[in-house]
Amino acid sequence: MMSAPLKFTFVLIFLLVLLAPAAGADEINPQEIGYLEADLEFVSYIGSSGKIDNLNHSVYIIPDEYSDLEVDGDGDFIYSIGKDENGNRMLEIFWKDFEPQTYTVRMKVINSASFKGPKKTPFPYSPPQETFDYLAESEYVVITDEIRERASEIVQGSTNGFEAVSRISGWIYSGLEYDLSYGEEILPSDRVYEIRRGTCDEFTNLFLAMCRSVGIPGRYVAGITYSKDGWGYHAWAEVYLDKWIPVDPTWNEIGWLDATHVEFGKFLDGGKVKVKTSYVSEEKKKVEISQPRPDVEIKETRPIQTLFSTEFESYPQSIAVGESSVLTIKTKTSASGCLATSLKINPRVDRQKRPIISVWGEDIISICPGEVKESHFIITSNTSLENGYTYYNLADIYTFLGEKKAIDLEIDPRQDDYSKLYLQLESQTAEQGEKIKFSVRSDSPHRTYSNLPIVGNEVVAYKKGSYYIIAATETGQVVKKDIEVRDNLKFKIKDIRKPSLVKCGEPFNVSFTIENLGEDYFEIDTEQSGELRYVPRQYLRTDKEEETVVLETMLQEDCTGSSQYLNILVNDQRIFEKIEAEKPVGFLEQLRIFFSSILNRISLFLENYTRD
Repeated sequence: MMSAPLKFTFVLIFLLVLLAPAAGADEINPQEIGYLEADLEFVSYIGSSGKIDNLNHSVYIIPDEYSDLEVDGDGDFIYSIGKDENGNRMLEIFWKDFEPQTYTVRMKVINSASFKGPKKTPFPYSPPQETFDYLAESEYVVITDEIRERASEIVQGSTNGFEAVSRISGWIYSGLEYDLSYGEEILPSDRVYEIRRGTCDEFTNLFLAMCRSVGIPGRYVAGITYSKDGWGYHAWAEVYLDKWIPVDPTWNEIGWLDATHVEFGKFLDGGKVKVKTSYVSEEKKKVEISQPRPDVEIKETRPIQTLFSTEFESYPQSIAVGESSVLTIKTKTSASGCLATSLKINPRVDRQKRPIISVWGEDIISICPGEVKESHFIITSNTSLENGYTYYNLADIYTFLGEKKAIDLEIDPRQDDYSKLYLQLESQTAEQGEKIKFSVRSDSPHRTYSNLPIVGNEVVAYKKGSYYIIAATETGQVVKKDIEVRDNLKFKIKDIRKPSLVKCGEPFNVSFTIENLGEDYFEIDTEQSGELRYVPRQYLRTDKEEETVVLETMLQEDCTGSSQYLNILVNDQRIFEKIEAEKPVGFLEQLRIFFSSILNRISLFLENYTRD
């Protein structure tokens, strides 16, 4: 008698790293592309150790806007567009009597830049319950005490949720090293935090862990994009601040994405992006799947929308060779929501191809409608310039999503004015909220600048971070001194404990330890999903170095077995914990267990009786 065919499943996780240049890659600056029309082609190989009766294959390669979809392969097959449990499109191909082959997918794609910055949202942020799945830990988004502490330090003093997200993205962008040697694996966020390197997967996983740890929901987005190496797979994120907004921490595009970001799906983390293949056969076969390789041929592009405007002033406007000027740039946005941009000064060169100036400063700023952000750069004339010339149009101000302008500064080698300049600070370190006195002495008119508020002869250290104060004279002398506003977290939250699984009607505790760094009063408030008993607000006064807080709750007797959530706010720090519930046993299942127990006892009795 022939045995029934068996079903086998094989899964390949997509590694979303930038691949080698795809054939036909166009030389473009992706961050200047606001609209894209292209022909997209994927080529993939499926091999097997023998003939397979029926094979099902599904893959995430279908964007939002596509047309003229074609699939070429061998044998008897059909294809369709399905959706997974999260609503992501999947190309599904079914082969009857499958044999090893290469298949090709072609389509036309239209994609536009995304500008989805939010309105100003409070921080700490209170997300809605429908986003709670994107606050909990997942396979590759691991939240350790160290990650939670660093994220809390980074966002401390943020005036709104978008500023907090921008700070985290900026820290990831500048603090991690892009390293293609990690392109063959996906590392979880705790490992990424240790080594501080990786590719887009690692950047995104750590970004999500930091956002979730401070109460901002985040999810993983998979797709393709264009870089200097050509078209390839890429990962970025979305965070929820009253709506889902895009953030690419690898490229530091915050609240917006250029049109070369072609999305294929949204996921809990990178481990959910999988090529899935199942087949029916009388015996297990060895199946080999190659990741579909993208090839993009651009048909049309249009420039990205200009959403930032700048005004600027140089002081002084004319300097001698080797002297300096302070360039002040004021930036605002015409967007309907908050966005981030970066300011860069691109120097021009002389006849020997040498830069005319050197520049200190590069600023990444988050701006909400109605705001004006001020940035400062120090422009210094290079000493190797030829005499006998006056130099104009020394550099361009370049703003992402903004205009390019030539700075209003000239270098006149005939100038020989010089003055003495002294800048003294009472201290170059401060606690948050303190003021630092400064004094400037010069024998010519001068101005002072800072990225901290200046009130009289003091700068106000209103939030943690690295800052500066600059003094400049009208004769071209400039002095800059750094100011460090130290971390003054009043407390840290660590050692969070909870049961791995909870039964209906079962009381349980969630506990955590507060490491006290100077706070003496704590308000502990919770928001919980509907099947958890209400946890009353608690107030804690303590001068202990550490204090353990225990929250007592339980699942209702008739719970559904679905995951539950505790959203805990301790003063201005947030903890979010997912509670896994055991599936309740239904009446029929209870009967089955009861009769199975009876039969087991009878069987044991008969077995012992026979032995006797």
